[in-house]
Amino acid sequence: MEIGSSAISTSAGPAEARVDYAQRLAGAGAEPVLTEVGSGEPCAVEVTVGAGRAVVVAAGMPCDLGFWRAALERLGARPRLAPDADSPGLVLTSTVDRAGQRLLHLVNVAPSAVTVGLGWHGRPVLGGRRLRVPARTGLILPYGVTVGAATLVETTCELISRGGDWALLRPTQGDDVVVLATDRPVAADRGTVEAAAGRVPLAVAVAQSAGGPLASPRGRLVGLGGRVLVGRGAAVGSGHRPDVSPRTRDGVPGDRLRGLPVLLPPSGVPAADRRGT
Repeated sequence: MEIGSSAISTSAGPAEARVDYAQRLAGAGAEPVLTEVGSGEPCAVEVTVGAGRAVVVAAGMPCDLGFWRAALERLGARPRLAPDADSPGLVLTSTVDRAGQRLLHLVNVAPSAVTVGLGWHGRPVLGGRRLRVPARTGLILPYGVTVGAATLVETTCELISRGGDWALLRPTQGDDVVVLATDRPVAADRGTVEAAAGRVPLAVAVAQSAGGPLASPRGRLVGLGGRVLVGRGAAVGSGHRPDVSPRTRDGVPGDRLRGLPVLLPPSGVPAADRRGT
């Protein structure tokens, strides 16, 4: 093992990188991935063990995302949920139930907002549209979630609740879109509805004023969600308006709104500022 500063040559990312240590490796059938510049000997190799393969890195390789992505791709590991972000700091994962209904989790741990486009198994999510995730916060977006006779294919909104023929969504971008797959009529309490080959894209433009989201003194969204109805036959919604019971926080109840939830701000915000209307 070499202690101190060593220069290594890489097969991905920058041509050379300075590291605090590099251990020279040798072995039959080992394919070099990194080499120590002074000696030309490998300090990271790809090896085959039985039916599997491994990349062994014996150097203090810095956090070069291009190198580590390339190393994983050499082993056939490719991300299902792939981001195209304008800056680092975004943590992505997804959860799924036994029915295949999925939630995409985007958590921004950076001190500034991140703009990102998402891909799922190589297919652009939302047609490649870029999403803004504010600093030190996150989004949970439904992806292929059943809403009665419809499927909520993808959306920029968060799913607050759903019933047999309705869904409550919280806009996150200010200019949001909801894509439903259904052969039934669809109505929404705001935005425009279009239909094409069984897919119903719903464009929701949310104003930062009355009727739209409001910013609390701490900057947290306390706005209103949007209601989407999936009709039964020709009776769109059949006059059904789902009820949302009041929420409470620190003993302060939320407003009761039929079909529109209220998201309460953090504790410490005056009660007069806790209203979404």
